[in-house]
Amino acid sequence: MIENYPKAYSEVLTVLNYMPEQKDMLPQDLLDMFNEKRDKTHEFNVELDEDGEILNYESLLPESRAILINLYATYWATPEEKQEKFEQEEKEKWANLRNPDLFNKPKEEKFENLNAQLPVEYKESLWKKFVDFFKKIFNRGNM
Repeated sequence: MIENYPKAYSEVLTVLNYMPEQKDMLPQDLLDMFNEKRDKTHEFNVELDEDGEILNYESLLPESRAILINLYATYWATPEEKQEKFEQEEKEKWANLRNPDLFNKPKEEKFENLNAQLPVEYKESLWKKFVDFFKKIFNRGNM
């Protein structure tokens, strides 16, 4: 996966050449880093439609798409778009934290699962051992 990043930098630079306004919004040191670390032998051909829009984003490496998404989120998105994305991520985070199955299970099952995940072994307290000892003694006498 790490070996794909030089190829991804080449693809990103190729795409950015077709997006001059967005390219101008990026810091020069970032563009320099892309140029330094790119794979100069990797070629990526961009297909354009009649309006000049790029058609073949699907053929980009996943790393290239991730870089472009980060560039969009960091440099090109409007404050409203950033806020909307933040709110969407927060909703997803809270939705993932809720576990409705936990409330529908019987009490024993809830704690069984929790105890199975504990890294330490459960030990009875000294007080419980003491009480159990006397219960045994008194139960023997009742027989």
